[in-house]
Amino acid sequence: MKTVRKGRGYLFKNFLHSFKQNFVQGSTIWMIMLIFGSLFGITIMSLWGSAASGGMAQFGLWTAIIILFFLVLLFIYIFPVLSRFEFKLGTMFAFSYLIAVRYFAHSILLAIILAATVLGCVLSVPLFVLILPAAYVYIASTIIEKIFAVYMPKFEAPQDASPEHTEGELWVSEEGKEEAETEEKPYKDQWYYE
Repeated sequence: MKTVRKGRGYLFKNFLHSFKQNFVQGSTIWMIMLIFGSLFGITIMSLWGSAASGGMAQFGLWTAIIILFFLVLLFIYIFPVLSRFEFKLGTMFAFSYLIAVRYFAHSILLAIILAATVLGCVLSVPLFVLILPAAYVYIASTIIEKIFAVYMPKFEAPQDASPEHTEGELWVSEEGKEEAETEEKPYKDQWYYE
């Protein structure tokens, strides 16, 4: 989305770079999410018929639905966190969960939009299968960018910079560049802010 919005870099080149950089962690995250999602999905399907009688089956069903809901919220944030920050796997899951809970209203909105996108893809004409996911990604990235802005560094434009260079761009002072080069930061793409 950075390449599309800012018009910087080459789309395919940036994709390949990010794919290589995040492949191992991304595959691990997919496997973990697939295992837990399948586990709770199967639990919900198996308890669905027996939950009408009430008791422990109904309690188990609602517990599995709530856990699956929070897995969906985690799923919404985990891959944007992977693309933006350099965390270990456990920290990445914890950070994604904390963002999902801290910005719960945004998370609910993103979950509703995701559900509408999936439903639209399943029930609509084949052309929407290409359009709806792209629209969801664009809308979700706009919302998530505002959330991530809180956790990203703030850079200031130099006082002698002309207005056309400062509009829509963030600058780093020479001291800030030296500090940024020597310090290890938990974010990947500082070039986005330069």
